[in-house]
Amino acid sequence: MAQYNGTKLKLLQNGTALDDLIDITMVADAEMIEVTNKDSNSWAEFLPGKKNVTISGSADLDSTSVLPASDIFSKISAGTSVSIIFYHSVTGQKSYTGTGYYKKFQQKGGTEDRMTIEFEIQMTGTVTQTSTT
Repeated sequence: MAQYNGTKLKLLQNGTALDDLIDITMVADAEMIEVTNKDSNSWAEFLPGKKNVTISGSADLDSTSVLPASDIFSKISAGTSVSIIFYHSVTGQKSYTGTGYYKKFQQKGGTEDRMTIEFEIQMTGTVTQTSTT
């Protein structure tokens, strides 16, 4: 089985690669609708319901970053959507494209430690999966 370096996971916001990322995570899940009935032979039965994708991560906070803290706060405050591409930069891997809204923004830093931001994006509507070229 092939092993991949996590550094190859990337994120584009409105066509621009976000730099200074420390980590990035995409979670896709589906709600399950229980349809168990008396004929289920004591086994729970389910059908898939609504699907949901969130993307979260953290990045170094510096003045030259493509993802300045003020930009995320402004997008949350205004309710501005962003075009998102979450991808693996190795040819043949998958990329995920859609529209989302920032729903979380946090700045933090400790004594004698680097300042970082944390963010979460709630995707809305269909998220499309394609192969990375």
